[in-house]
Amino acid sequence: MAIMRINYQDIKALYPSASMQRMNTGNQNNIYLPTNEGIITLPKNSLTEREEKLFSLFIKQHSLNLDIEKHPWYSYLFEGRKIDKSGNFRILQVKLNYTQFPLKQLWQDEIQTIFLHMVDFFFLNENFVIIVEKESDIYLDKTELEGVFLALDTDFDVTTQLFVGSFQIANEEFKNFFLEEQKIFSSCSLNQKCQDITTAIIDVYSDIPIKKSRLLSNLFHKWIKESELRKIIPILWRNLGNISLTSKDLFMHRNTLLYKIEKFYTETGINLKEADSLFLCHLLIRNFDNT
Repeated sequence: MAIMRINYQDIKALYPSASMQRMNTGNQNNIYLPTNEGIITLPKNSLTEREEKLFSLFIKQHSLNLDIEKHPWYSYLFEGRKIDKSGNFRILQVKLNYTQFPLKQLWQDEIQTIFLHMVDFFFLNENFVIIVEKESDIYLDKTELEGVFLALDTDFDVTTQLFVGSFQIANEEFKNFFLEEQKIFSSCSLNQKCQDITTAIIDVYSDIPIKKSRLLSNLFHKWIKESELRKIIPILWRNLGNISLTSKDLFMHRNTLLYKIEKFYTETGINLKEADSLFLCHLLIRNFDNT
C-alpha cells in the first residue's frame, strides 16, 4: 500500500476507536491506512458498510502494487513480515517536491549509483521514498548526504528533504525504531534539508519524556554505555565543547582527547565537535546512565 497523506488526529476525531500502529497485523476485522507516521488502524465494526467500502476503494486506488519479492523491506516494515538479514542497516526517508518529474527513472538510477550498499529502494507514493542501506566501512554522513541531494535537486529540478536514520540490527525492535524515526521526520522543521536524530532532538523531544523513547535508549547502549567517552562527554558539555578546557579538567593531553573524539566519530558517526551531537549525547547520558 502507498503511504497516504492522512492526519491521524483528524481520523481520531471522527473515529475515536482508531489507533496508530507500527505495522499491518493482517487482522481481517480492521481497516489499515498507511501514513508517513505509521499505520492507522480502524476497527470495521466502527464503520458503516458504506464507509468501509469507501476506505477500501481509497486504499486500492492508492496501491503501488509493489513487487514484494523485489522489496522485502516493505513487507518487513509495513506488513509485519520477517526478514532474514544480518548486519546493521539504516533507513533514509526522502520527501520530494516537484512540478514535473520527467527524468524520474534517471533520478532513481543515480540513487542506485550513489548508495553502493543499498539493499532496498522504493517509492511509498509519488513524493516519498525509502532507502535502506547496509552499514559498511564507507558511508555518507549527514553533511555529505546534504551535498549529494543538493546536487541531485539542481540536476533534476526537484526539491528534496531527507531524514537519516541510525544504523541498527534488523531485528523485531528495528521496526519500532523506524516508527519513531518516522514520527520524528513528520515533526521536523521544513527549514533544514537534511536532518537526523541530532538535529531533531530539541524540537521533537522537548515535549516528550525522553526516558520513554526506545530509540534513544537503544542509542545510548549502542554508542555510549561501553565507550570511554561516557565519562568525558559530560565534562565536554560543561565546557561548551571547548577541547582545551576539557583536556585540562581531565588531566589529559589535548591531542589525546582529540584522538578519542575522532575515534568515537569513526565508530558511531557522531561528531562531538558539533553542538547538536554533543547535546544529544549529553541527554542520553543524563537520562539512561544509571551507573
